[in-house]
Amino acid sequence: AARWQRPGVRRASRGGAAGTTRAWAALEAAAVALPGRGRTVRAVLWTVQRARLQRVLVRGLAHDSSLRRQRRSWPIAVEAAFGRKGVEPLVVDLPTHGPVSFPGYIDRIDATEARTLVVVDYKTGSGYGYDAIPKQTKQDLSADLVDRGRKLQLVLYGLAARQLVGLPKTEVEAWFWFVDKGDLHRGGRVDLQQEQRLKSVLDVFVGGIRGGSYPAHPRRARRVPHPPTS
Repeated sequence: AARWQRPGVRRASRGGAAGTTRAWAALEAAAVALPGRGRTVRAVLWTVQRARLQRVLVRGLAHDSSLRRQRRSWPIAVEAAFGRKGVEPLVVDLPTHGPVSFPGYIDRIDATEARTLVVVDYKTGSGYGYDAIPKQTKQDLSADLVDRGRKLQLVLYGLAARQLVGLPKTEVEAWFWFVDKGDLHRGGRVDLQQEQRLKSVLDVFVGGIRGGSYPAHPRRARRVPHPPTS
């Protein structure tokens, strides 16, 4: 538990006006620098895009502050590495195929006063393809957070976060946060049931790979009806 409160992050630091000011300054510094690097579109379009980013930032920070008040939580790590930069990988012991190591980065880990963890994986875009993962406002304890093997991050990151803070049995929640959609979060608690589901699908994946089986499952093409011809 010695790593519970990470160096350089004060427990009482929960954002507020100072955090908002720093985030805004970082966004503006990047926004000013990008055109000179040729990384933006035409000036008029970049003005529109920049304004959109500003709205996303303000809305996201307000929602984040609200969530942290509700959870009584604070960030303890961002871009947290596992299996990289000299940090031990996450090792998942599969029922049939044994231990498999995973490296990666977790966007953000928060701690709560109840000594639980909250993992956040930031996403851009509309959230298309994530409908099987329940929304924060419509929690379902029977939901499959790995979506039958289509989405592995939440459970993997939840297990890795426990390992990083040195509390392998602590309660952890993991969420996709679709920042372009405001407060849209999808995810839930990473419990024993979710861990077993992860191991089950990984066992199938690893068995197939080791057996040289790589079946292709292309998405069905959507047929667009043609207008009638005369």
